[in-house]
Amino acid sequence: LSRNFKYFTSFKKPVVYAASRKTFIGLALKNAKDPLPPEKRLYGSLAAHFMLANSAAILRVHDFEQILDMIKVKKEIDGVDRFEHPFAD
Repeated sequence: LSRNFKYFTSFKKPVVYAASRKTFIGLALKNAKDPLPPEKRLYGSLAAHFMLANSAAILRVHDFEQILDMIKVKKEIDGVDRFEHPFAD
């Protein structure tokens, strides 16, 4: 789903993105036989949400304060005062 997220946003409908602590993050950070446990997936969750923060209408997260800091940094990098939702008029 994460890899093909643009497909889902192509329907011009709000899409929720919820990657926090997901198994694919644990597998990417360790390996298939021994995935990283959920409580150690913060940085992977931050990376996944960073990549899709402008495309998703809603981010469902576990680590709110850390994700909020990530959003603030992303806004600074992007040079925007606030996130513009791609479907906003």
